[in-house]
Parts: sequence; structure tokens; C-alpha cells
Amino acid sequence: MFHIILTIITVSVVKKIVYNDRIIAIKLQAEPINILMIQVYMPTSEHEDEDDEVEKLYGVIEEILEEDGKGNTNTIIMGAGIMLLEMNHIGTLFDHMA
Repeated sequence: MFHIILTIITVSVVKKIVYNDRIIAIKLQAEPINILMIQVYMPTSEHEDEDDEVEKLYGVIEEILEEDGKGNTNTIIMGAGIMLLEMNHIGTLFDHMA
């Protein structure tokens, strides 16, 4: 049974995005609309140059959404530290999905 499910998911993969060790994404062909799942590992407050790194990650997420998150696509953003998303960044990210 697991093999059948894995085969169905594998066939559904439209695109995989491995940006770096902090962001990966996969786009699945699904009905009635496609699914874009983005896994993000945000740096902690103990990370050197945290603000710069976080801003870069927001930029990468925006690029992925701009290229692959439009149209008939549900987007799921998940990951460790994702609650660090600031309200102004959330609005910007949603603008890219419209």
C-alpha cells in the first residue's frame, strides 16, 4: 500500500526546488488545483547576522511564490521558526500569491 501511495506522489511532482540548506520546495499536480509546499528553516536569534539571513530568506520565498505560487495553486509554507514571519512580510508574501 505504501509503495502505491509513494508512486502516486512521485508521479504528481511537477517541480522540486532545492534552494539551499534552509529552503526546499515541491510543487505537486493535484485536483482541483496544484499544491506548492515550501519548507523553511529560519535562523534563530543566536545566528550570526540573523537579520540579513532572514531578509534573504524572505526574498527567496517571494521569488519561489512569484514563479511557482500563482494561478491555480494552494501554497503551504511550513518549517522551524516560521512563526518569525513578521506581519509586513506576510502581506508581501500573500501579494505574490495573488
